Amino acid sequence: MHRKILIPILLVLFAGTAAGSNLTVEVQDTDGRLDAQLTVEQDGTEVASSSGFLEANLNDGENYTLIQQLDNGPDVTVHNFSITQDFDYRPRIYRNENPEENFLTDTDPLYYTDQSFDFSKAEFEVSRNEPDSISRCTSIQNGDCSSWEVQDTSQFETSYSGSTFSYNITQFSGYTSGVEAPLPQIENIQIYNVSGVQDQENDGTLVDEGLNKTFQINQSNPNEYRFSFNVSNQGSDSWILTTDDTLEHRTLNQSWSINESEDIFYNVNGTTYTGGTFSSGAVGWSTGNGGEVPVNDSMTAQYIVNISQDSTNTFNQVLNASTSSDTSDEDHHELKTLIYGFIDPDIDSPSNNSVVQNNRIFNLNGTINCIDGDCGDIRAEPRRNESTDQEPFTGSEFEVIDQNSTCSNLLEGQSCAVEWDVNATGDQNTFHALDFSASSSYSGVESNNTQDNIIEIRDILMIDIDWNVVDFGVLDPGEKQNPAENNSEGYNLTVEEDSNTVDNLWFKASPLVSEKDSNYTIDPVNMNLSENSDGSNPKNFTTSYSLLDSNLRPGTTKNLYYWLNVPYGIINGGYTGTMTFKANRTQ
Repeated sequence: MHRKILIPILLVLFAGTAAGSNLTVEVQDTDGRLDAQLTVEQDGTEVASSSGFLEANLNDGENYTLIQQLDNGPDVTVHNFSITQDFDYRPRIYRNENPEENFLTDTDPLYYTDQSFDFSKAEFEVSRNEPDSISRCTSIQNGDCSSWEVQDTSQFETSYSGSTFSYNITQFSGYTSGVEAPLPQIENIQIYNVSGVQDQENDGTLVDEGLNKTFQINQSNPNEYRFSFNVSNQGSDSWILTTDDTLEHRTLNQSWSINESEDIFYNVNGTTYTGGTFSSGAVGWSTGNGGEVPVNDSMTAQYIVNISQDSTNTFNQVLNASTSSDTSDEDHHELKTLIYGFIDPDIDSPSNNSVVQNNRIFNLNGTINCIDGDCGDIRAEPRRNESTDQEPFTGSEFEVIDQNSTCSNLLEGQSCAVEWDVNATGDQNTFHALDFSASSSYSGVESNNTQDNIIEIRDILMIDIDWNVVDFGVLDPGEKQNPAENNSEGYNLTVEEDSNTVDNLWFKASPLVSEKDSNYTIDPVNMNLSENSDGSNPKNFTTSYSLLDSNLRPGTTKNLYYWLNVPYGIINGGYTGTMTFKANRTQ
């Protein structure tokens, strides 16, 4: 008998789970995270959705759709997006990027990423007028795109419906769409003096040129000037001038004279178009006359004006060049109409026929006045006489130690002080004619100089005695070493700081004569002085000079004390005489 043996078989089925990777998404601009609606879908089913920052776990290698909807920027949908490892996706939005060459206008914010991932295509959708070009930025360094590729929209798969433009890309970097347009760029401003010139539109003397600066013209007399503005087209499309374009120079003096029909004109490709307006201090060119400025070419807009100005004025001016494509350029500058003044300098010190000390510092100073106009920055220089003319100080006769010799922007009616500390290094007992010259930073202001003041260089010795009487009181015959009444404090004699060194100091005295009877006198030999309060080492007075001390430098003070021996044979009472000190230099 055959028996069936049933062997149970256990079939175990395991549900397989694909490995997953984490995805994070955040769209940023230069200020940080943007408010964007972020969604991940798979086969039309939402996998994850969040505002601003999204986190999702995706199956490795599977295809998803990543949708990024920005409040102020392109909506970007990435199709067949897949990852095989954790991926942190952070695209950035740049709002002011535009190709430096092949310029576009009306561009939308640039969406940029340099991260690598798998996808089939990405669709950009922007609310805007239909563009004609798409720009691709291939490299951004420090927030600035350094490499651009600009292509016509026909090179992309695009669609335009209502106010929405969409296009597809298959290679990521940075993208924006826009419209080719002219871009005016002000290249130079020139001012010509055309007074008395026959061909004022083409000839004249160049007065000044540049951009964003202060232009300066001399208005000592009314003059005619031609203002010339060179404007290039740095855009991606020709600039066809129409009435919707603007060329305007603002903030002129309304009293100036311009012939609107003849003296306002512009030149494009060799053709001159004439006509414009001058109203409320603004010159406007009649761009409706036409003309076409190709890319990288330029035009010249000009006008001729009669400027009559009786005072210095500064005008803050603006040149504006604008196209109907909403592209423009401006130059802000100043026009200074300058009335040149006259420099009137005057030397104040040292006065004429005065003395300065040899090898000592004295102060030379004066005033500079500006009259009948503006004088600009002033530089003054001290001078002395030579055999032929006044010459600047060289140090051999006068050496400048310190100075304040400039005046900044001296205007009409203003004055400024200048001064020099000068060492008189010249020989003793010599005479010199001193003055100073003053010159302006304005070429139209003539230099001028002061009158000559004659000074003599010589040694000056100055001694200060802070007393004028040495009083011995009422004298009685036979008194010995009678002290002067102020000996307790002493009698000071000082060589002043402004003095030259005293080589020798001498002293003498006259006989003392009785106030009662002039027949009674006391010989000065009875009187002595000492530099010690106890009277030691005395020196007697005589009627001739005796040496007191030598080589006394400025600032030296000697404290002196006096005594008198009263002889017999005289009457008592008061006696008076004269005490004399003499200082001298030996060379």
